[in-house]
Amino acid sequence: MSDQSLSVEETIAPLWRHGFRPFFLAGSLFAIVAIGLWWLALRGQPMLQFFGGSLWWHSHELVFGFAGAIVVGFLLTAVQNWTNVRSTFGLPLQILFGCWLAARLVKGIPGAGWWVVMPEAIFYLLSTGLFARPLLVARQYKNLAIFVPLLLLMGLFATLSIAAVLREGSALRFIHAGIFVVVFMMVLMGSRVVPFFVGKAFGIPQPRPHTAVELMGSVSMFSLVALALVGFYSVPPYLLAIACLIACVFQIIKIAVWFDVRIMQRSILWSLFTAYGFIPLGLVLLACFSVGWVPLLSVPLHAFTTGAMGGLILAMAARVSLGHTGRAMQLPRFMPIALVFIFIGGLLRVLGPLLGPAYYQWGLQLSSVSWIVAFAIFVVSYLPILSAPRVDGKPG
Repeated sequence: MSDQSLSVEETIAPLWRHGFRPFFLAGSLFAIVAIGLWWLALRGQPMLQFFGGSLWWHSHELVFGFAGAIVVGFLLTAVQNWTNVRSTFGLPLQILFGCWLAARLVKGIPGAGWWVVMPEAIFYLLSTGLFARPLLVARQYKNLAIFVPLLLLMGLFATLSIAAVLREGSALRFIHAGIFVVVFMMVLMGSRVVPFFVGKAFGIPQPRPHTAVELMGSVSMFSLVALALVGFYSVPPYLLAIACLIACVFQIIKIAVWFDVRIMQRSILWSLFTAYGFIPLGLVLLACFSVGWVPLLSVPLHAFTTGAMGGLILAMAARVSLGHTGRAMQLPRFMPIALVFIFIGGLLRVLGPLLGPAYYQWGLQLSSVSWIVAFAIFVVSYLPILSAPRVDGKPG
């Protein structure tokens, strides 16, 4: 980087020098606030009068608000690595973040009506454009063809979810489809980063399954986006069960190929495997729900969200934030505890309802507390890192 470019970089507050910085930090803070409000609601305290009601707000905002922020932050960071083209920073990043924040705040305005749609739609459209720009410059059309449609789908499902509320219809299938778009992205990114991290950690060739396994694993997972959009209550039960089990087999094969017993010695690795493991668990539970062996759809859905999504976001954000600020791959002191808490929360959210009505509320409340503790540790540990310049003096 030229001296002139470095001088320009130094005029920008560190928080706005790379996409992961504001979105990882604000997304994690929002995760604490959103689940904190939900925890109070579970204990009988009235929630604020959010647009769509407490249940819709909880579901929509955790998928399109929290997960959406982390996905965008990660993609805007990864695209610079993929292309060697400087990604979004400075004023454009601030505008993008302002759209995300406005989309969260407007849902608390009584009678906002159709205005609720605008900041959400603009956020995802602008995110897609800013992500696509470096790919077009570098002519990386493969990544363009994979991730741009997925970001647009997230924006579409978020918009349709809001529109369903405004029309007094059901938003469930749009929220469920949004969950599986995020899960599909996790599968795609996991297939790239987990073998890379394992290979780099132990000085071995990257452990990658056969291309056919990767392809079928992706196709089978994306099929669940389509089934979710049709509606899990409308899909023929055995069709859903078969689709889930096929997808599960390919995900287990991938985990088996990636696995190295030495990962258990490193929190930065075992956490990735544990989080990814919630995906086949969720697939098995969804198959069981489809044939009536699991009573509630929320059980498999929270294996995907609380366990896989929460765990993988926390593990990836912890590692990405170190690597892209020029720091050694050594987690802050309390982050392994945070990772334990997020997985305890995922298990409690799944097991509580399965153990019976007496444990249902306990599972929900303890899971919420575990989630809040995990993300609170991340925020406290990484605030000094995300708000400070890179330690190696490089841009970003």
